[in-house]
Amino acid sequence: MATFELILLLLCAVILSAVLERMLPKLSIPLVQIGLGAVMGTIVTSTLDVMLNPHFFLVLFVAPLLFYEAKSSDKFGLWKNRTIILSLAIGLVVAISIAVGFGVHALLPTIPLAAAFALGFALGPTDAVAVSSLSETANLDRNVSARLYGEALLNDASGVVGFQFAVAAAVTGGTFSLLHGAVDFGIDFFGGIVLGVALGFLTIFIFKLIDQAELGSNVFYVLFDVTLPFVIFLLAEIISVSGVLAVVSAGIVIGIKESHQIGPSHSSLNIVTDNVWKVMTFTLNGIVFVLLGMQLPRAMLTTWNDSSISNLTLVACIIAITAILVAVRFVWLCVMESIEKDPSTSQRKGLSRHVAKSALLATIGGPKGAVTLSVILSLPFMLDDGSLFPERNLIIFLASGTIIMTLLLTNFLLPVLAPAEKTRDLHADDAESVARILRKVIDRLNSERTQANGQATDSVVLAYSNRLKKHMRKNELELDSTKQLTIDMLKHMQDYVCELIDNEETDPLAAYSYLSKLNKRIGYLRHHNESRWWINYVRKHMRTIKLSVSHYIRGRKEKIIHETGVSEFTLLQIRTVRESIRYLNDFVNDPKSPYPAESVANVKLSQQMILNHLLCGGPSVTAYTKKMDMMEDVQRRAYFIELEEIHNAVEEGAIDRHIGKDMRDNVFLMLVDLGEQYA
Repeated sequence: MATFELILLLLCAVILSAVLERMLPKLSIPLVQIGLGAVMGTIVTSTLDVMLNPHFFLVLFVAPLLFYEAKSSDKFGLWKNRTIILSLAIGLVVAISIAVGFGVHALLPTIPLAAAFALGFALGPTDAVAVSSLSETANLDRNVSARLYGEALLNDASGVVGFQFAVAAAVTGGTFSLLHGAVDFGIDFFGGIVLGVALGFLTIFIFKLIDQAELGSNVFYVLFDVTLPFVIFLLAEIISVSGVLAVVSAGIVIGIKESHQIGPSHSSLNIVTDNVWKVMTFTLNGIVFVLLGMQLPRAMLTTWNDSSISNLTLVACIIAITAILVAVRFVWLCVMESIEKDPSTSQRKGLSRHVAKSALLATIGGPKGAVTLSVILSLPFMLDDGSLFPERNLIIFLASGTIIMTLLLTNFLLPVLAPAEKTRDLHADDAESVARILRKVIDRLNSERTQANGQATDSVVLAYSNRLKKHMRKNELELDSTKQLTIDMLKHMQDYVCELIDNEETDPLAAYSYLSKLNKRIGYLRHHNESRWWINYVRKHMRTIKLSVSHYIRGRKEKIIHETGVSEFTLLQIRTVRESIRYLNDFVNDPKSPYPAESVANVKLSQQMILNHLLCGGPSVTAYTKKMDMMEDVQRRAYFIELEEIHNAVEEGAIDRHIGKDMRDNVFLMLVDLGEQYA
C-alpha cells in the first residue's frame, strides 16, 4: 500500500508541476518539480520513505528517456558536430573529474583523493532532460543545441564508468591503473555503441518482416517501441558493455530509418507513437526530478547539522565546485571551438568574441541532474577493510548542492545571455496563411452543404470556426470582425423588434423585455451599457408603453399561450432570430461583404442553433444518432479538404514546408482519432 501511495503522490506532483509551470513561467519545469519533491520529502516523510536503487533507476528512467531523445534528435547536427561532441562526452568528463578531484581534496582534506575523483566523475554528465527544455527559455543556435544534446546523450557512459573506477580505487585503497582503466573504458564505450547499432538494425529488420506479412498494428508497434529501450539496456548489462550508449545508438539508428519513411500509414503511426512517448517522457522526467527533490532533504540534512564543519564552509565549497565546473567547461569549449575549421573557408576559427559567446552559452547550458544524483547515491557505505566510506554524506551533500546551483544558473543566467525571441508561434505571414487555409475549408464545406447534411455541416463548420478563432487569438491576429458583426446583427434585431412594435405586430411588453435582453448582449460585447439609447427610445414610445399595459391587463398574453402553447416572448424570439439569419445571409451572398466568411459563418451558426432550440427543443435520440453518423462523413471530408489546401499552400510557397508537415501530421492525428471515436 505504501508503494501505491508513493506512486500516486509522484503522479499528482507531476500533474501539479504542469500547472505550476504555466503559473511560474520564469522557472524551468525541472526546478518546479524539484521544489515539489523537496516539499513532499519534508512534510510527508513517513509516507515517502524511499531509497533509490541506482541500477534500477538507470533502467527505469534514464534508458527510455535517452532512447526517445536519441530517436528525436537532430541527426545532421550530431554528425556535423561529432568531433566537439565526442570531446565533450569523453575528454571534458575526464578533465572535470581531475579538476574537481584535486580541488575538493585541497578544500576538504578529509575526503580522499579517489573519493574526490568519484565526485568529479559523477558531476561530469549533463542532464538531457534539462537540456531539452532550454529551447523554451533561451534562443540557442542550431550548433550549440546540437552539441548540448549530443553531449547529454553520450557523456553518461563515460561519467558512470569513470565513477565506478574511482569508487573501486577508494574502496580497495589502491590507485588508478591508467592502462587497465583505458581498456575497460574502451570495451564499455565502443562495445555499447556496436551493440546498440546492431540491435537497431535488428529492430528495423523485424519491423520489415512484420510489414511484409501484414501482421502489424499501431498497438503492436507502439508497445514494441516503448519496451525496446529496457530490453536493449538489460542485454548490454548482461554482456558487460554500456547500456546507456547501447540505448542511445539504437535510438539514433531507428530514428534515421523512421525519418525516411513516408505515407499516410507511417505518418499516422509516427503521430501516435510520438504522442505516447511525449506523455511517457513527461511523466518519467517529472518523476525523476520529484524524486531528486525528495532525496535532497535526506541527503543534505545530516551534513548540514554536522557541527564539525560550518554551514558557511559547506556553502563556500558548493560555490567553489560550481566555479570549477564552469571554468573548466568554458576553457575546454573555447579551445575546441577555436581549433574547429570554418566550413566555408576551411580555416580554423581562432578565439573571437563570437566563439567565446558560443562557448559561454554551451557552458551555462550544461546543468547537472538525475544521472549525477543516481550515481552519487550508489556510493558504498563500507570499505573493504570494514570501515565506513570516508565522508559519504558530505560527498552526497556537495553533489546535491552543485546540482541545484547549475540548474539555477541555467534557469536564470542563460535567458539573460540568449533571451528567447518574443515572437508568436508562427510568423505573421505564416499565421495568416494558416488562417486562410481554415477559411477555405469553411467556404468549401458551405458550398457542399445540402438539405440532408445541413445540420452536420453546420456543426463541423462551427468546429472549424472555433479552431480558426483560437488560432487567430493565439497568434494575435484581428478578431474584431466577428465581434463587430455580432453587434451589427443585434442592432438590426433591435430595429426589427421596434418595427414590430410600431406596426402592432407583437406584444409590446414581451418586445420591451426582449429589447432589454438584446441591449445587455451589446453591452457585454462593448463592455458598457447603452442606457442613453434605452432612455431616448422609451421617451419616443410612451404611447406604445401605455398600450402594452392595457394589453397585459386584458390577458392577451395568456390567450396566446392557451391557443398556441407558445408564449408571445418565444414567438417574438423566433421571428427575430429568423430575421437575423436573413440579415446574415445577405453577407454570405455578397462578394463585397466587409466581414470574413468565417465570421459570418460563426455568427450565423450560433443563430441557427438558437433557432433550432426554440423550434424543436432538445433533439431525439434517433435524430441525434443520425446527425452523429452524418457528422462523421462531413468531418472526414473536411479533413481531406484541409489536406488538399495544405498541399496547395506548400506548393504555392504560402507556408513553409516544415509548417505544412506539422499541419498534415495534426490532420492525420485527427483522422486517427475520428476512426477510433466512431469505431
